[in-house]
Amino acid sequence: MTPLTTFITLAGLTGPALCFLALAMPRHNLAVFVTQSSPMRGQTLRLSGWFLLAASLLLAVTVSDGGVSLVSWFVLLAVQAFAITMILTYAPRLIPWWAGLTTVIALVAAAQTALV
Repeated sequence: MTPLTTFITLAGLTGPALCFLALAMPRHNLAVFVTQSSPMRGQTLRLSGWFLLAASLLLAVTVSDGGVSLVSWFVLLAVQAFAITMILTYAPRLIPWWAGLTTVIALVAAAQTALV
């Protein structure tokens, strides 16, 4: 895996993970979906978010340039957290689109890597 595809894949995993963790909070869920969510939905979002974060950390640690990709992982966490904070502040209904966009980007990067 090249460093660029690793970076893009990490971005695609951390984006939805942080979106899920934000949507697991009742206040943010209410701002995005306008209806109160069930506790089961919040727990599912929380577990999904932590699973994706763990998967992205595992990917960052296991690639050949482990040190650089680990630093990239922390940078991506900060950038994604800032982006999600801004979206939640100014346009909360765009959070599902952000999660979907970053997921599609990750899938395209992973498919490109698989084809090469």
